[in-house]
Amino acid sequence: MGNRTPTEADRPVTIRDVAARCGVSTATVSKVLNRGPSGVPISEATRAKVLAAAAQMAYVPNAAARRLRNPALDMALGLYVPWCGNGGASGTFESRLCQGILETLTGTGYELVLQPYAAGGGEGVYVALQASPHRRVRGAIIAGASAADLQFLDAQVDGPVPFVVVNRRLACGRRSVLGDMEQAARQAVQRLIARGVRTVVAVGREGGGAGDYVNDRILAGAEGGVRRAARGANASRKNRTSNVEGAPATLVKGRRNEEVEWLAPVTVPHSVEGGRAAARLLWPDRAAARHRLPLGIVCAFDLIAIGLEQELLQRGVRIPRDVRLISMENLAGVEYLPVPLTAFEQPAVDMGRSAAAALLGELRSSAALPLLSLPYRLVVRQSG
Repeated sequence: MGNRTPTEADRPVTIRDVAARCGVSTATVSKVLNRGPSGVPISEATRAKVLAAAAQMAYVPNAAARRLRNPALDMALGLYVPWCGNGGASGTFESRLCQGILETLTGTGYELVLQPYAAGGGEGVYVALQASPHRRVRGAIIAGASAADLQFLDAQVDGPVPFVVVNRRLACGRRSVLGDMEQAARQAVQRLIARGVRTVVAVGREGGGAGDYVNDRILAGAEGGVRRAARGANASRKNRTSNVEGAPATLVKGRRNEEVEWLAPVTVPHSVEGGRAAARLLWPDRAAARHRLPLGIVCAFDLIAIGLEQELLQRGVRIPRDVRLISMENLAGVEYLPVPLTAFEQPAVDMGRSAAAALLGELRSSAALPLLSLPYRLVVRQSG
């Protein structure tokens, strides 16, 4: 590292080392590196010499010391994520969310602090928020909140730490940024019906219930798409017994005024094997279909959709001729499946941008974020 002695090389480079190398004062080095105002003009030659020496010596500013001198630098937003996402999430959503947040924070002076919490009972997110001021966190972006977490957060909407919940909706109708998954699921069903499917089913993860907001909204949206198709065709709706778990099915009018059968939703574990199980349930006989074809499937999660496709192809099912499949995530890699997966993509990057911008706006003007719903993006591939 330059001409430093072995003893010097054992310690970090200081601003004094840079000043000594350049033959200038530490104040001059500080003004050059921090781009601060100076009562005495600094020549371009001196500025270039200081910057070159700092780079050559690998000088790293002492962030703690800088914050002591300038408290305005002591600012961060926190991204709070559960230790383990519901269903064993891959982290793709969180990484896209981070991308949007970091893009928005660039040039604002704010840093991003990642803070895991124990989701489930409300206590984990409570502890995390209470500790926020001690971690320099001025505002919190909370992902993966459970039903109990949401109840706690509803009571904290006017608390000391501003926050935004992503991909969930608070009962108060404020401080939430989410993708309009219900509308996207309706559009998925309408797309399938417009392409001639004669049977439609939604596949989600089991154990959803009131605490699984994304799963519930997608399944509700898929049914809403069938209802809208029925209204649009002025079709009379009638119930009959479905051969999936004995649940009722609904008939609506599809393309060319043909009846389209709506099966009761199927729920399976959130995994590739869960998707395989759904395929075996919907297509138990390798030699014959169980429903009128083509069958249209709206799948809430990509892992389940991958298993569905694998098992159906092994059973000789032709995708998209016999089955059309649309998923509601668009994780990285689904475009490389044997039949590339058509998907509605979660607007995770836009959610990150919007959540960060809303918090920055509130910190500057005290205007709390209302509910913000963002559209999904359709990515058309071969499966649907």
